[in-house]
Amino acid sequence: MGEGTNSLNMWIAANHCGGETGAPGMDLFPQRLTKILGDGDGGAIFTWSVSDHGIKNAHLKNTIIAPVFEAGDALCFDHFLLHRTQHDNDFIRPRYAMETWVFGKKPSPKIRCP
Repeated sequence: MGEGTNSLNMWIAANHCGGETGAPGMDLFPQRLTKILGDGDGGAIFTWSVSDHGIKNAHLKNTIIAPVFEAGDALCFDHFLLHRTQHDNDFIRPRYAMETWVFGKKPSPKIRCP
């Protein structure tokens, strides 16, 4: 959402999901970023998001992790944690979750959906 954004996100699973449960969870890149990654190839949907190609070109030190969540598990992170909804052809069950963004004193970003 931009480097000047001061935000925290609380993501709460409402059902069993992630890993190999059949319902998508979250893909996380367990590396503290110090800046917003550029996309490079223009394949990202939003100007502040990163495509698969952009992730490969970022030369991240760690690999993707996909935790398994139980209903009620919470994940709290700021806008410098690279993350996404898991995607795979093996997901046959829906995922339900709640997400709350909290913004600091700086103005919240203007988000436009495609």
